[in-house]
Amino acid sequence: MHKKIGFIGAGNMGTALMSGARKAFDADRFIFFDRNTDKRERISGQLGIRAADDAVEVARESGILFLMVKPQNYAEVIDQIKGELQEDHIVISVAPGVTGGWIRRQAGVNVRVVRVMPNTPSLIGAGMTGLAYEEGALSDEESDVIMQIFGSCGKVRRVDESLMDAVICASGSSPAFYYLFIDAIAKRCEELGMTREDAVFFAAQTAVGSGKMVLESDEAPAVLAERVCSKGGTTIEGVRSLQADELDSIVARAIDATYKRAVEMRKE
Repeated sequence: MHKKIGFIGAGNMGTALMSGARKAFDADRFIFFDRNTDKRERISGQLGIRAADDAVEVARESGILFLMVKPQNYAEVIDQIKGELQEDHIVISVAPGVTGGWIRRQAGVNVRVVRVMPNTPSLIGAGMTGLAYEEGALSDEESDVIMQIFGSCGKVRRVDESLMDAVICASGSSPAFYYLFIDAIAKRCEELGMTREDAVFFAAQTAVGSGKMVLESDEAPAVLAERVCSKGGTTIEGVRSLQADELDSIVARAIDATYKRAVEMRKE
């Protein structure tokens, strides 16, 4: 594969992906553009990769093209670069609701599209990314490159494109739910006498460990929860309180609201 890996947009997620990818590939494999001149110079200096003068230059030189701009800017960017797009291009879409069909229609060419949903923990190398592309659209080498780039920022799993809205619920938006749960635990424990720093640290580290337990155990999450509870103990009282307040229903409503908005944002 001789063409470069290009990035249009160097926000937090774009920069994180480029930083992670630099661990796996030489600097000369990359080219990027961002509208902010100071940011271009800073990132180019930090990562040792070439900054282009505009998005068109990135599209012209890239074989794998990451569109790391806000969803509302996709149409504008694609309009700028569509004259450079060819059928052998691979366009990586990280925007919720922006489907492969919509991108191809906007571009006016049958480019190959990989839809991707990373999440904010990717910024610290602990992300979860779902990606989707048509069967047979990519060579093994192309697939490996894309998996390596996202794998440099955490875990990656391929899904069918029809499930991308569900992936938004499972991992794209859900970090906010975990942050709120950690914050709620910390607030109450602070009221019980812990310092704010300690309360957040204890709650957050427990969330990390609990997630790791789920991933490394053969038991279902609900079974692991039962194993923490002992008859007449402390944990079971808290669990009963959560069940009385219908935790499952609260979470289901949050997921449904997230999913509904994802569907509303969809560009077919």
